[in-house]
Amino acid sequence: MTTQASQTPSDFMGDHLSVRMVQARGDDSADDLIPLQDALDYACANRTGMLVPPGVYKATCAAAAAISSATNASAAIFTVASAPADRSPVIITGFTGSWLSANGLYRATRISATTFSIPINSSGFGAVAGSPKFAVGLYIKTGNPGIYGQVGLGSAQPAIKFYGSGDGLTIGDSVTRVFAAQVQNIGFVAANGATMRYMINVQNMSEVVWPGIAISATGTGTFQAGLRLSDADGIAFHRLTIFPPSYAAGSVGVLFDDAVLYGNLTISFIAPVIGNLEAAYDIRNLQTGSVYAFYTENCKYGVRVDNTSHNSVLQKVTFHSGEFNTSGTGAPSHAVLSVTSAAAKTLEMEHLRFDDCRIFLSGGVSYPFQINLASTTAQYPTSRISLHVTNCAFFGVLNAIVDVVNPDNITCNLYFENNYAYDNTAVIRTPDVSTTTLAKVFDATPVDGDGNPLYRIDPTGAVNLYGSTGNTMVRPGANYYGRGVIAGTSIFPYNADGYFKLVAGGGIPVPPSTSIPSPSSSVSVELCGFNTNADMDRTIVFCIAGTEIFRIDGGKVLLSNAPLKGASGTVTIDSGLSVTGSQLLSGNLQVLGLTASLPTKTNASKVLVSGAIDLAAEVTGQLATSNGGTGANYANFAALVAAVKAALGLGIGDISGLTAALAAKAATGTVTSGPSAGAAHTHTI
Repeated sequence: MTTQASQTPSDFMGDHLSVRMVQARGDDSADDLIPLQDALDYACANRTGMLVPPGVYKATCAAAAAISSATNASAAIFTVASAPADRSPVIITGFTGSWLSANGLYRATRISATTFSIPINSSGFGAVAGSPKFAVGLYIKTGNPGIYGQVGLGSAQPAIKFYGSGDGLTIGDSVTRVFAAQVQNIGFVAANGATMRYMINVQNMSEVVWPGIAISATGTGTFQAGLRLSDADGIAFHRLTIFPPSYAAGSVGVLFDDAVLYGNLTISFIAPVIGNLEAAYDIRNLQTGSVYAFYTENCKYGVRVDNTSHNSVLQKVTFHSGEFNTSGTGAPSHAVLSVTSAAAKTLEMEHLRFDDCRIFLSGGVSYPFQINLASTTAQYPTSRISLHVTNCAFFGVLNAIVDVVNPDNITCNLYFENNYAYDNTAVIRTPDVSTTTLAKVFDATPVDGDGNPLYRIDPTGAVNLYGSTGNTMVRPGANYYGRGVIAGTSIFPYNADGYFKLVAGGGIPVPPSTSIPSPSSSVSVELCGFNTNADMDRTIVFCIAGTEIFRIDGGKVLLSNAPLKGASGTVTIDSGLSVTGSQLLSGNLQVLGLTASLPTKTNASKVLVSGAIDLAAEVTGQLATSNGGTGANYANFAALVAAVKAALGLGIGDISGLTAALAAKAATGTVTSGPSAGAAHTHTI
């Protein structure tokens, strides 16, 4: 059969055709790059599957090299330092502007030692724009093809061994989205001396399940990343294995790369095995990702997040029911999670979860979770971190599970629940957070409908309840029931009754004793809702040393066993005071609004004021003679004199004599006067 992709669909279309039918030998000697690409092109053109029989298929790749010039022609011609072999699969990148559509995956037609063409009409493109490059490697450019190895072959599983450098297998590009490109039950190996970039490079692809992929190396072969994902969506990897024979510094297993179009979305791994690498998972961009039943061994970092040179976004990423094992001799140090954030770049790491994991830290690790944040606040408030660690078992934690550097520069929330953490003795329980970490720590914390914590336990020991949405909120209504409310309810939590008590001091029962310590050293506040017992019904009671001091009952403040006074023995009331019934005041009463040394009186508004008494306008009534008065009401002094004259029978002309006679009153008590000289009268007073 022909090796060209323009095969006419036949009656065997859809069968698992063998790559041997396009002269791929699988003997690890002859170069199978072009026959393998023929098989992939046929699969893409006819939407069929290609079977890879047992064997080692050699594929020589080349890293990206510059394109120095390009012609405007019906088939664009590129000038390069060394042209690829005829019909080699090439990956074109770096064109911009009017040449943007030239980027993609092509078969090269070799023209000379320094020129080759690709089947794209560039006649109207104009001058070259961008910094174009070409690389040589296998590719899949359309959806629904498949390249398969047989299941259950064990060590005889077919493998594609990459020689040279660059990318091994590229699926998709930034121009055309690829759906459901199948690669199953095949091994990918970096050959001795190879310096590969990405063994498998997945970009702009979605909706596929890949089982049974194994990535490794032989001899001195290396790769930067076993699997690279960029703008991938809806992909599930089953039984992925990335495990070079010895520790490979600088290599990562899975790279979730930066977003070019929309980022990596909904990626899952089931039962992956990754080891002997600097990082098992290097995450720069991943939203809604999950790794289940995993195993990592001898990796310096289980999960690495480093946004030093790029913005990073992680949202709802979970590592569940797996094991991080740092046993081995290659990795110089270990961390389950390493986060390094640069001030110039944003880091959105929301709801990164480690659930039901086992962590074995061979030789001991100070902090298996290391979060190193920038020393400036340039990222705030766009950057944020929330880390959840639940139901995990740590063995070999020397200091604490988490250490956070500069946590106050961005929003950094840590959640812990039901974890076991022991040092190398497996006896001492190490803390969740280092003593120097001041991040917001939530221990077994429930969250609201938006995933926000309802409260937090600070490393200092404080329990903080989030009670508002900001410092501009208005007072909620009387029926408010939400954030900031602590409710002591009955067994039916939505009833209006209930009892709640806040206590400080007094101690707690020490097991096995169940006796309640004396409240003599405690203070408390008791709040009660509706109750049929009048003593409890809708009351607030304040107690000291077990004795009620005062309560609020029915809107009244009732003093129980103590006087009402301030720190200096005085009580200041800022607004009106209403007193009902008879009240007894002891001691001195001082009213600060009155003037010293003046009598007090009430004004027309019944307000107590101070001032001199107006005898003409403010004095009424009769002063008895026993108190120095006249015993009668007189409007003025003239009326008083007339009354005296009438009582004594004096003439109207001797009033001056009366004054003198009163002044010279004799010891006998008689006063002698007369209407005129020589006519004296005697009166006994």
